[in-house]
Amino acid sequence: MDHDAEHMLARMNMYVATMRQPLDRVEFLAEMQRATADGLRTAVDAARRHGHTWTNLSTATGLQRETIHRQFHGGGPVVVVRPTHGKALPPGSLRLPDGWVQDSLFDMLEPAT
Repeated sequence: MDHDAEHMLARMNMYVATMRQPLDRVEFLAEMQRATADGLRTAVDAARRHGHTWTNLSTATGLQRETIHRQFHGGGPVVVVRPTHGKALPPGSLRLPDGWVQDSLFDMLEPAT
């Protein structure tokens, strides 16, 4: 991942961490997922028009070639998800503002006491 993408994700994680209500975080992240899936579809379309192959797109997204092809031709968003199979997020993957703590991904975020 390039530095700009890492910076944007860190800023988004910090923004999400400041939301006091869990449902607000769910709604925000669901909307971000929809927006990025639609954006990815637009980017795939542009890449195809510029001559990139499904194999190129497969490498760039980490999806199987058939999967990205099927999603694109299905007319809906292109979604890239890497399941964790029940594994916890690695330490530091959710960056919180200074003074905030979180015991697990699903705990309520709150200032440290």
